[in-house]
Formats: sequence, structure tokens, C-alpha cells
Amino acid sequence: MWLWEVSVSKAGYDVIVVGAGPAGSLAALVLARGGARVCLVDKAKPGRDKACGDLIGPRGVRLLEDLALSVPGALTAGDMIVAGPTGRRVLLPARPGKDYPGHALVVPRARFDSMLRGAAFDAGVVDVPARVVSVDGGRVVLDGAAAITADAVIGADGATSITARCAGLVDPARVLWGFAIRGYVPAEVALPVIALWNDQPRRGFPGYGWLFPGPDGANLGLGVGLGHSRQHAHRAQQQLWAFCAHLASIGLLDAEHRIPVRQLGGWLKMGLVGTRPAQGRVLLVGDAAGLVNPLQGEGIAQALASGRAAALAILDQPGVAAGAYRRWVDDNYGQWTSVTTSLHAGLVRRPRQIARLAATLTAPVVAPRIASTWAIYWNNLADGASPGLPVVAAHAVHRVGRIASAGSRLRHSLRHDLDDDVWRFAAEAGRGKTRCMSILSEPIHTLHGAETSLAAFDGKAILAVNVASKCGLTPQYNGLEALHEKYSDRGFTVVGFPCNQFGAQEPGSPEEIETFCSTNYGVTFPLMEKIDVNGDDRHPIYSALTVTADAEGHTGDIRWNFEKFLIA
Repeated sequence: MWLWEVSVSKAGYDVIVVGAGPAGSLAALVLARGGARVCLVDKAKPGRDKACGDLIGPRGVRLLEDLALSVPGALTAGDMIVAGPTGRRVLLPARPGKDYPGHALVVPRARFDSMLRGAAFDAGVVDVPARVVSVDGGRVVLDGAAAITADAVIGADGATSITARCAGLVDPARVLWGFAIRGYVPAEVALPVIALWNDQPRRGFPGYGWLFPGPDGANLGLGVGLGHSRQHAHRAQQQLWAFCAHLASIGLLDAEHRIPVRQLGGWLKMGLVGTRPAQGRVLLVGDAAGLVNPLQGEGIAQALASGRAAALAILDQPGVAAGAYRRWVDDNYGQWTSVTTSLHAGLVRRPRQIARLAATLTAPVVAPRIASTWAIYWNNLADGASPGLPVVAAHAVHRVGRIASAGSRLRHSLRHDLDDDVWRFAAEAGRGKTRCMSILSEPIHTLHGAETSLAAFDGKAILAVNVASKCGLTPQYNGLEALHEKYSDRGFTVVGFPCNQFGAQEPGSPEEIETFCSTNYGVTFPLMEKIDVNGDDRHPIYSALTVTADAEGHTGDIRWNFEKFLIA
């Protein structure tokens, strides 16, 4: 059941999905199957080609099976070869896990995207062929100044997402950027190949190259890690010919087939850093959320998984969909990414270390012993893998990585983007565990006695403040009202909770409080009934909020008027 019943009647759709790639089309499909009114906005016509390796990893294959989606004409790919700088090769075995198969699928992106988009339309999704100009809460402005509205927006519009920028969910200066270019060569490739390559003597190229099988020729590409700057993306294009020559020199590509055709390039956001996956009414999926494997560049499986997760969060927990989805991202990618992004960032500017590491990993005495563990950890397949020594070793590698990366700025940055204190209330002081949903559904009365709850604010981010009319901090009403006015149409609201517990500084009746606030400070944000925020009669909302540590680590009793909690 939708908690946004009043607003749904005013909106054109329940959900607007921006971007018709794998993440967006799958999210729209799941929403439509769940009964939501959905539109899919994309300026490109179906069948547009994209820079991609055309490989769908094992988790993505399982997800498609779960949704009864077949991919006609797809090839299967199992084991993978990693070629070192000198041409030494390591076979990474593909073994089935408990909840994923032992193979990937290979299908050209244009064909795959068209299939998913068609399935979404068949399920009742409305096609809106337009370019998005801006996103403001649940309002999406299209080219030509037309606008559509919904209760939620899913941004699936790629690494340079306009949805993320408009919603304030991305900090480009903190993102780990990459750029990849790919083309096709008329060659037959038996197994997928990842090539680690020295573009100069003893200096490793800061990225990865690939040669993957395909139904219409081999997919050949080169991706470069750029760190926090996008200035050197041209390296992928400039070095592509030299990389092809390297593949020919080590016997992986015929010399006459080493000039790729249909070349395309695209940006990558690696490993979540610098992007908050959801806030208020906006949820980001796939590349828009930075869900690209920072070790080997895979993105389609994560796009599919995140698209489904965002859709289910909206269907199952509409009032708190952003928090539910953010928690899902953290549970499924946060811990692993917190280690692997640190490794990526640490290597991308150190070409000599890249060269030494590549030589070591592919050395004959080392490679056979680590291949199975490498395959599991590199592809983020440890969770759900079949039991065995390689899985134990993969978990051990991760624990070592967590210790080595402890205190790193990247890990701190990632936690800043993913943390949601309201979802992490601990059992303490006999209060038991509290979740965001219980806060939102807890009954409370408005200033004039009408029963309501925080869920009535349509999934907005809520700044909860205990207020008083006769306090030295009372002029903060000015700043609170300014915040409310500026962001109220972008999924944000201030909610005031009058309280008389601190120096008896809120003694008035509801009418007196309302008159004081409106006359002296022009307050328009909602005011609730007068409550206790401490003691035996503490309101249940504050029983939950006060177990959350503030910036100074303080938990427990509210210390004075105008303390603030952000509930998102």
C-alpha cells in the first residue's frame, strides 16, 4: 500500500525513472509489475550502442533468471584469463555459488538494453522520449520546458547523472573517476581476457584492458583509472592502438585484426565514493550511484541489482524508501567497496607498484595458488559462494584489507555517503532496537491536537528540532524558517517540537506558541504538540532519536533547546 496516497492523486506518476539503461529499465519493470504508475525518460532511441564490455556477471545472470527474463542470442562465458605484462597467463576458474551460477552472459549492450526496455514497456511503463533538464524533488523538467511529477525519482542516467547533480547527491571532487573506450575486432575469442599491461618499461598502465568474446566479433577495450580528476581521460584513446599491439605481441590477437571498429568511450564512477545513493525522494542506481567494481570495471550486474533494490524499496517502504535503499547498498557493497576503493586509489598514481603487483600475481609460482581466491574476491563473489578454502582465503584477504585501509580518507568519505544514523539505532538503556520506520509511524499530535505521524511528510528528509519561545536561542527560528523555505520543494522539511523542560522557556498554550512563531519569525514549517524530550514521559520519537550520537559523540538526554536531528 502506498503511504503517499494524497500526493499520488496530484502527481502524474508514482515514479519517474530517468535513464533507460539496464538499471533504469529493470527498475521500471519491477515497479510496473508491482502496480506502480511509472514512466521511463530517455532522450535516446532504443538500440543505442554504449561503451561496455558486454559481459553480465554471475549475480546479474541469476537476477535475470529470478525475474524470468531471457536474453535471446546471448553467449555463456565461464573461466577467465588474466594476462600479465610479459604474457604469462592465469586461469581464474568460474565456479557456481549457492545463489549464482558458474558463468556470465555475453550480449551486445544495444541488444540487451533494447530487450530490457521492451520488457518494461510490455509491463505498462510509459515511454517519455525526452531530455531531462533538471530534477527538483519529485518534479522533472524536460526539454521544451515541459514538466512531469511523481512521488519518487530514480536516477539511472549514468556516471555524469544530471539527477544526482540536481539532487545534490554527488560531489565530483570526491568521486573516483575512470574512462573506458571499446571497439570490436573480427576475431574469435574462446575465453574472456583481462590484460595487465605496462605502457612503459616497468611502469604499469593505471587501469585494465580486455578482450571478450561476442556473437558479432570480439569486444576489445581499455579503461584507465583517473583518481579524483577527469583531466587525463584521453590516455585510453591515445593508448588503445599500443594496447592492441601488445595483445598481438603476446599472441592474444592477430596482427591484422588489431584496429578496433565502432569505437565508443564512456565515463566510470568507481566504487561509490563521492555519491550518496539516495536522499528524500531521489534514489540513484547503477553508474549514477557509482556502482562500478573498482578492481575490474564490471557494472551491469550491479546496475541490475540496484535497479531492482530501488524499485522494491519504493514499493515495500515508500515512506522511507531512500533510507531502506541506502541500507541495501551499504549491506551489499559498502564493506567490500570500502577496501577495494582504497586499493584502487592507492595504485592508480603509482605505476611502478602496478607493474610489480601485476608481475607478482601472474608469476608461475604464485598464480596457481591464488587463482581461485583471486576469482572470488576480485569479482566480489565471496558472499554466497560455495564453501571451501578459496572462500575462506577471500574473507581473510578482506579482513587484512580492512586493517590496512583503516583510517583512510576514502573509507571515511564512503561512510559519510552511506551512513544513516536513524537506521542504526542500537539497543541501549533498555530501549531496545528502534528502526526508522517506527519513528515515522509513531503517533503524535499537531500543535492543535490532530493525530498524525512523521510518515505524513511523504518521505521527506526531516530536521526535527525541540523549540522554545523564551530562550536565548529562539532567534534560530529565522535560520530554520530560511532552510525550510529554500528546500521544502526539494524533499526537505523542518518540524518543531515545543518543549518546556529547559528553564520553563516554552510555557504558552498552542495558540500562544503559534501566534508568537508566526508574528515574530514568520514560521511556516509544521509545529507539533508540546512534548517532553527527556525523563520518564519522554515522547517515543525522542526515545529513539536520543540513542544517536551527535558530532561530539553525545547520546542520551537532550541538553538544551534547539537540538537538531536529521531523519532521512
